[in-house]
Parts: sequence; structure tokens; C-alpha cells
Amino acid sequence: MQSHDSPIKKGFIGESSYPGNESGDVAISPNGNLAAITGVNSNSPILIVDISDPTQPTEIGRFNPGWYSFGIEFIDNNTIAFGSAINGLKIVDITSPSSPTTLSTFNTNGNNTVDISFGINTNTLFLVDDDKGVECIDISDVNNPSLNWTYGNADGSDPGFAKASELIQISNTLFAASFRADWNDPIVRSNDEFELFSINGGVKTVHSRNTIQGMSNNDYEGSFQFAYQSASSILFVAPRSGGIKSFDISDPSNPIEKDSFTQGGQIYDIAISPTNNKVLYAAHSSGLYVYDISDPNNIISRGSSGWGTYPEGNDLAFSSDGKY
Repeated sequence: MQSHDSPIKKGFIGESSYPGNESGDVAISPNGNLAAITGVNSNSPILIVDISDPTQPTEIGRFNPGWYSFGIEFIDNNTIAFGSAINGLKIVDITSPSSPTTLSTFNTNGNNTVDISFGINTNTLFLVDDDKGVECIDISDVNNPSLNWTYGNADGSDPGFAKASELIQISNTLFAASFRADWNDPIVRSNDEFELFSINGGVKTVHSRNTIQGMSNNDYEGSFQFAYQSASSILFVAPRSGGIKSFDISDPSNPIEKDSFTQGGQIYDIAISPTNNKVLYAAHSSGLYVYDISDPNNIISRGSSGWGTYPEGNDLAFSSDGKY
């Protein structure tokens, strides 16, 4: 991405790998040589792609994950982790991309993992779960992942009442999580919310529960995505409906809205550039969108890029040097 305002397509994996718009999440290895790509169907393979030459990405392996794969991360250059819906978490060795080896799994009763993400500590992986809320997993031993804590539904004892969809770690103890509205009693959340909470020494504190209404119509928004600008304590929140809001969360018990930008379409992911914290990217239903966030009080659209019959973006991942 030579220009932040006008991203340039360097290469792509075409429909011979994933027909139409069936690719899902993407991760890039720490050394920048490999990408791992999930699909959206229960029988979709996970692709391993050599991206050492970004202009000529080449599929070098694929395997059947055994069920849905939601969210994917590289633990190191040869190891990936991905969410597997009701099967929880899987960790796989891809040293031989054409014949990967499952190292371990993590699953508890009632798991329905819909995404995974790293926090500040790469020995910790978070499962975003449609039943359990958020589960913090210790992966310091990739052969034996273990549960640190659960947030959202009484430590997982009441599956079905904490429908998390996104998580970001703000600091060593502070987190933001998106939860979908409940549809079974007892109703805890009548509308989609993003919550700011902390976990410190085993003590869990809910600082605030927040809703967003009226960006696309008068309805409550949902399916929130997050990006955090630490220098100014600004949390960017993007509802699926295609808007972006900025909040000052220096006091997490009282988030203060600074600006609201309505884009239209749908947003599936947002992320701040690792090389320029004044630039925000969005994976949008019309492609890749770029925003100037140098002033959180005034979010500005700078440009976009979309290609082909199916331009929508589902996920964002950066190379280690931030160029791609």
C-alpha cells in the first residue's frame, strides 16, 4: 500500500481457489511469507498461500478443518490457530502446508466460537463465543491450551446468554467486547451492545454498557467492530450498517462520543495502520476503504479500492512491515 489514500492491488488469489465471495478470514505469518485463509461454509478448506512475492501469491496447501472455521491467527511462522464453532479452538502445525498436523484442541461444554483474536500478550488467545461470551485461553504450550477466564455469562455456567461477536484488548486489564441482543430468557441485553470491562487479579468489573442507534435508520445498530488509538484513548466502533464512531474512553465508565461518520454499505472489519496511527482501514461491502483519523473529532474518508465481481472485504490483516 504505497499510498494510504489509494491502496494499490498487488496480487490476488482468484476463483480457482475460492469461488465467488466464499473466502472468510485471513492471517499473515510473522515473517510475512505466508497467508492463511478460511472459508464461509462448513466444508470450506483453509488455504495456505505463499505471499513472499505479493504480486504472485501462490497456493501451496489446503486442508479441511472438519467444520466451520471462524477467525484465524498465526501463533508463529509454522503454527496457526482458528475457531471451529461448536468445536471451540484448533491449533495446527503447517510446517508441511500440504499435510498439516493438528497439535491440540480446546473445547468446553456449550462452546460456539465465532472469532478468535490475540491480545497484548501473544501467549494469550481470546475466543469470541456465541454462547460463552469471551474465553481467555493460555496457549504458551500449544500442545495443551488451557482456560484462564470467561467473561459474559457467569463463567460459562449458563450457555446461551452471552452472544459475543468481537473483542479488543485495550490495556493489560481493560477490554471492549461486542454482544448481540438476547433472544432467550432471562433477557440481559435487549439490544446489541459494546461493553467496556476490566479483569484484574481475577476481579471482573463492568465499566459501561453502550448502544448505538440511528446511523442507518432509527434501529439499534449491532455487529460492532473495534480499533483502538492508544495515543489519544480513542475507541473506533463500526456497526455493520456501514458507519464509524469515535469514543474517548479515557474514563471507561463514561465513553464520550467524539464524531460519527456514515459510510453506507456494510463494514465487516476495521483496523488502524501499524505504520501510521492516523489511518484507519475498513473491510467494506464495496472493497477496502481508507479514513483519516488524525483528528478523532472529524473522521474523513480518503479513498477506497474494490475489484472484480465480488469486491466485498470480510477481514483485514497486515504484513509485518505494514506495506500490505
